[in-house]
Amino acid sequence: MSDQSSANDRHVSNSDTSNKGMLSSNNERNLTSDASLRFSTTMAEQAQKWAKIQQKTFTNWCNDNLKAAGLTVHDLSTDLEDGIILLKLVETLSGRKIGRYHRKVKNKPQKLENVAKALKAIAQDTVQLVNIGNEDIVNGNLKLILGLIWRLILTYQIKVKADSSDKNKASAKQLMMTWIQSIMPGCRVRNLNKDWNTGIPLCALVDHIKPGVCPQWSRLDPRNRLSNAQLGMDIAKDKLGVPQVLSPEDLTSPELDDLSMLTYLSYFTSTEESPGYQEILKFVNNHLPSELSVKNFSVDWKDGKVIHAFVNAIYPGAARPPPPNPSPEQLINLALAGAEQKLDIKPLFSASSLAKADAVDEFPLLTYLTMFRNCKSM
Repeated sequence: MSDQSSANDRHVSNSDTSNKGMLSSNNERNLTSDASLRFSTTMAEQAQKWAKIQQKTFTNWCNDNLKAAGLTVHDLSTDLEDGIILLKLVETLSGRKIGRYHRKVKNKPQKLENVAKALKAIAQDTVQLVNIGNEDIVNGNLKLILGLIWRLILTYQIKVKADSSDKNKASAKQLMMTWIQSIMPGCRVRNLNKDWNTGIPLCALVDHIKPGVCPQWSRLDPRNRLSNAQLGMDIAKDKLGVPQVLSPEDLTSPELDDLSMLTYLSYFTSTEESPGYQEILKFVNNHLPSELSVKNFSVDWKDGKVIHAFVNAIYPGAARPPPPNPSPEQLINLALAGAEQKLDIKPLFSASSLAKADAVDEFPLLTYLTMFRNCKSM
């Protein structure tokens, strides 16, 4: 009896331990599942918030470019479906008329024809279109429409075209970060989202581009995010002509996304009238002999003479003398190699891309030249 009782006790004890282990394992799995669900839910909520910011910013960008045509976008998922606004936007961005299209759309086939014509015109400007067709726009696929608008911003606003053949070519994000860090080396900015939330980097940027417009930026309280952002954006608009395609509330949001910030910052460099564009142009011309002065960051650089002379003006002898009757690519390669060897300034484009016959991407060249601002002339 005693042995049997002891055996039974051990069986019950082992059974209890096993059941407890099973309960503990189940509890752990449930906790892990709950944590995973909460994480997924949080990530989905964050994605919705940054997508909303992006939609607002891209809508504002479209409207800024449609002002001359007297058109307005309210909802990107529906307002592009007949193709008319998209066609007008492409005409404004490309600077050319597209031709005949359905101006009074009566049915879906006419919508599809208009949108197809707009996409064809976009593709002619080497805008990279991935997995989007006229059906997607007519049917209001917002995710793909936002992707299309970003490609338009990248090509026509930021002025960076897709070129898989150029191994030295940096991405738009890399270029913008390099430009920002070169313009204001004393202000720590490591990304295009959370580092801007205090509003202080924007105030610093406007004051670096136009000294004296916001001299108090270094004394601003980072806790006053919204008022700092409003101050920087108001000055950028009033003194530098930068439109508020991004709102102060979105600038200070933890969900601020890179593409929205890139779109806003691109207005500082995107045209010959932009403040950042003019600031670097002035810097370059101050170091060039008068006969080589430039007015842009595209066609004036294609022969290679200007960049070769500029590098040697910053560091005499850095760009080695060219051979007799050098080609533009030879001159550019000598300049790029000299700047990298003597000044540790790495190229952001290839010599062939700068020398090629068609239009040069301006932002990579502008950003590259900005890096020389922090070099002391020898």
